[in-house]
Amino acid sequence: MASHTYSPSNPRQQWYSFNGTHAVPHIVLDDFTRPRHDEASYLAPSSALCAGELRENETTAPGPQAPLKLPTNSVRNFDRKTAIQDARDTCIVVHHRYPELVEQFLRHKRHHGSPVEKELYGQHGWTWSRQVARLIEKRPLVFMGGFDLTVLRDFTRPPATEEWDYVGKTDSSTSAAGAVAKERNRYLFLRDYLSYDEIMLGSLLGVSGPSYFINDGSRSNKARPGKPGTFEERGIIIGLVGARFERAGRMDSIFCLPRSHGGAAAKPKSSTTDMDPRLVDVFRDWFCDASGGQVLVNPAEKKFHAAMYKARMRISAEMLLLEASERARVAHRRAYVHVVGLGLGVWAVHGVPQAQYYIETFTTVLKELGSTGILRHIAVLDFSYVDAGSQAVADKVAAAAAAHGVKVRFSRRNPADRLYGTDAGCLLVVSYAWDGNSFPGNEYWMRMLDASGDPAAACMSTISELHNPLTNPGFLERIKILGSGQVKH
Repeated sequence: MASHTYSPSNPRQQWYSFNGTHAVPHIVLDDFTRPRHDEASYLAPSSALCAGELRENETTAPGPQAPLKLPTNSVRNFDRKTAIQDARDTCIVVHHRYPELVEQFLRHKRHHGSPVEKELYGQHGWTWSRQVARLIEKRPLVFMGGFDLTVLRDFTRPPATEEWDYVGKTDSSTSAAGAVAKERNRYLFLRDYLSYDEIMLGSLLGVSGPSYFINDGSRSNKARPGKPGTFEERGIIIGLVGARFERAGRMDSIFCLPRSHGGAAAKPKSSTTDMDPRLVDVFRDWFCDASGGQVLVNPAEKKFHAAMYKARMRISAEMLLLEASERARVAHRRAYVHVVGLGLGVWAVHGVPQAQYYIETFTTVLKELGSTGILRHIAVLDFSYVDAGSQAVADKVAAAAAAHGVKVRFSRRNPADRLYGTDAGCLLVVSYAWDGNSFPGNEYWMRMLDASGDPAAACMSTISELHNPLTNPGFLERIKILGSGQVKH
C-alpha cells in the first residue's frame, strides 16, 4: 500500500528504466498506459484514439527533452486508480453556442477556403466535434510572444511568424487548374498544425479536469513539493484563454482594435495573411449573438472597442462559472473559484483599463446566469491579482454575486493555497491563463518554469500529462457543452 502513496519529494524512479540518454517507461499505469512507439501513433488522428487511455511519451518521461529532470508533478507519484479516473474525468469544455460557431467556420472554409483547407474540412465525417478535437491535438508545445516563438511537438524550432502566417495557404504558382496545390511552408502544414484562423477558434474553448496539486502553485513554485498542510492537495483545474493582442491584424486585434484592418467598426482588408472579411463577420456576429445581441460599438473609439472585448471575454467568464458550478454539483460541495486575469499580462493593450472591463464582464454574467439558479453551487469567487480599477467596480461585482449567495474577494492568494475557516471543505476550482495554440504549460516545455502563470500551473499540477493529447488522448473525445447539460462523446 505504501508504494501507491503520494511522495513528490521522492518520485518512483523504479517506474523508469534508463537506456542511454533517454528514459523509457518501465512500468505502465495499469492497462491504460501505452508507450508511444512511433510517429504514426504520436500524431494519430483523434478518430482512432481509444477513450480512457493514458500513454507515456518522451516529453513527460525523464529524459533530455523533458521539462523536469525529476517529475514531481507526474501522475505516477499518486494513487493509480485516482490518476486513471482523473484522466477519464478530463474533458474539453465549450460554450453552448460554440458548436454553432464551429459549424459556421467549417461552412466558410468549405466554400471560401484555400485548396488544402477545402480538402481537409471537406472530408466525409468531418464534424464540429472532430474539428474541436483537432484544435487541441494539432498544437505545438510552445507558442508565445509577438514573434510567435514556437517549439513543435518533436522539439523542432521553425521560423515563427512567417510560417504561421501561411499555414493552410497555397503557393499561387501551384494553384493553376489541374495542378496540385502545395503549401509554401517548410515546417508547418495544415495536416499537422493549426492555421491562424483556427488558433482564434481554439482560443474560445478550454480544458477541465481534476488534479492533484504538489504545492500552492505560486508563480515561482518550479514543481518543488510544498510542505504538507500548506496547500490543497486536490481540486479542479481549468485552462482558459484570454484576448491576445500581441500581433496586429491577428486574433482579437481584429475585433477589438479599431485599425484599418480590424475592429468592429471597419472590416479588415483581404490579404494573404489577414482573416477573410467574411470570416471576421462570422466571429463578430457570433460574439454579438452569444452576448444577447447587445454589443454596441462606438465608431469614435480610437484605441479599443470595450464592448466587443467584453463580448469576447464573456465566453470565457461564462465557461469558468458554469464549469465550476457543475463540478461542485457533481462533488456535492460548493466551489471556491480561483479567478485569474485572462490575457491581462503581456497580451494586454497598454493604456486601456482591461482589468476593469474584465471585472465588469463578470458582473454582467453573474447577474444574468445567477438569476437562473445555475450558479448556486459556487460559494466564493476569488479574483487573484486582478485590479478592479476602482472600489465602485469591485462593489458592483460583489453585489451581483451576493444577490445569488456568492462571495467575492480580491486577493493575492496562490492558486492552491489551503482553504481555512468557512472555506474549508469547498471544492477548489483553479483557473489558469492558457494559450490558444500550445500544450498545457506553454513555456513549461522550454523549461521556463516561472515565466508566467501557464508553466506555473503545469508545475503545480498534473495537467502536463492529463490535459495533454499525447498522454491522455481519450479526452479529445469528451466535449462538455456548458449551459446545455450535454457531453459529446
